[in-house]
Order: sequence, then structure tokens, then C-alpha cells
Amino acid sequence: MKGLKFRVWDKERECYLDETELAGITPDGKYILYIEEEEISRLEVEDNYIVEYDTGLKDRNGNEIYENDILEDGSGEPLEYWAVRFKDGKFIGSTQGVDEDIFELTDLEIIGNIHESNMKEE
Repeated sequence: MKGLKFRVWDKERECYLDETELAGITPDGKYILYIEEEEISRLEVEDNYIVEYDTGLKDRNGNEIYENDILEDGSGEPLEYWAVRFKDGKFIGSTQGVDEDIFELTDLEIIGNIHESNMKEE
């Protein structure tokens, strides 16, 4: 069985925590276990961090798609852009007030994420 994949956005430093230093997350989701100088620390998620989970999908370039990624859908004209969210127990793509099951979308490419992109969260 594969482990749960996730990444963590540090709101204060405005960057992702180094994946190699993430040891896990507590079952209640309140703490991130972080390895720093060979010691494990518990970082409280509350207002400081955003935990983003892997959808289990990859984009057309083979990159893993995570929550809060911004995707370009090149399957039609005009191009559509989707922000990945977890809603009602599943991952969805959101664009201009429309939600779509992300597993139904095709020809996707990650072009950024809501934290580091000029595109605004809806």
C-alpha cells in the first residue's frame, strides 16, 4: 500500500517546506512531523501551514497533481484553467464558478499553484 502523499505551504515564509524533511502528519491533521537537523519536530498546522494532498493523478508531463495546483486543460478551445480543490469527499477542478470531477478532465498540465501564481483563487 502506498503512503499518503502531501506537501506543505508555509504561509509565513511563502514557500513549500522541503519534501525530504517531511516525516508525516498526525492522524487528526493538527501537526506536521518535520525533520530538522536529525530531530523530529511537531509543527502546528492551525494558522501557519496549508497541507495539500496528492490527487493520485499526473498531468500530461508525468507530474503529480496536488490540491491547489492550477491546471491548463489543452483538450479544447479556448484553453480552460482549473484550480484543484477537495470538496464533498473528492478532488474537483474549479473554474469561473463551475466545478468538475478532476478525474473527468483530460490533457491537463500543471502551470502553477494558487500560492505562487498570478491567478487568483475563486
